[in-house]
Amino acid sequence: MVFVIGSFLSGAASSMDEPILFRVLQGRGVGGLGAGEFALGSALLPPRERVTYQGRVAIVMGVGSFGGLLVGSVITGHLGWSPPACRAAAPLRSASDPPR
Repeated sequence: MVFVIGSFLSGAASSMDEPILFRVLQGRGVGGLGAGEFALGSALLPPRERVTYQGRVAIVMGVGSFGGLLVGSVITGHLGWSPPACRAAAPLRSASDPPR
């Protein structure tokens, strides 16, 4: 939720100082997600499967980090920075709410 809140606040920022502050908030949220994923993988998987699982997750995170920069720069080059910042949180927000 920390990442989602930071994304929405970045999109609603009214000055250039605010997105910098809110990106710090997003970074703390993403750090928690990454650490939690590796901790859960360690706790739930046997050692043989853990190595494969965590390797795949690390590859996806690496590709996402690089690909996100490329795609994000194209989007913000055409739309500006505010709309993509708000939309970045939508999939995470819906994923964090379990179906009822």
